[in-house]
This record gives sequence, C-alpha cells and structure tokens, in this order.
Amino acid sequence: MTDTPPLDVSFPDPSATGTIVRHPIRGALYGLMLGLGGAMWLTLAGVINLLDIVPTVIVVVAGIVIGILWSMFAPAKKPKSAGAG
Repeated sequence: MTDTPPLDVSFPDPSATGTIVRHPIRGALYGLMLGLGGAMWLTLAGVINLLDIVPTVIVVVAGIVIGILWSMFAPAKKPKSAGAG
C-alpha cells in the first residue's frame, strides 16, 4: 500500500503568481443591476408594457449574461502588490 500525499487545495496568491483573478459572481450581480435598470428604462420609455413580465425577464437575464461575459473576458486590472506599504 502506497502513501499518497494530501492534496493541496489552497489557492495561490494572485499577486505572487501574476495570474489574473476573474469575478463572475460580481459580474452577475452588476449585470442584474444593469438588467433591472434597463427594464425600468424600457418600461418608462413605453417600449415594454408594465404588465408584460416576459420581456422584462428577457431584459434582466440579458443584463446578467452581459455582466458575466464582461467579468470573464474584459481587460482585467493587475493584482495589487503585497509589499506596497
């Protein structure tokens, strides 16, 4: 029977490795705000009827998808350095 070492499940520090960290959950939340704002704007502009739920849901889901895609594929900022202080 061989002894296997335990798995390393710790996440590396992005500032030490130089990798870019993406935030799809944050993008989904920002997309939700974008979708709700777009739905309210389209309702006030008269494009969407106030009682029609399907177009409103489509606009909100489209906003969430745009937010997730933006958070995954948009240019990211460089990680903050750990020794700047």
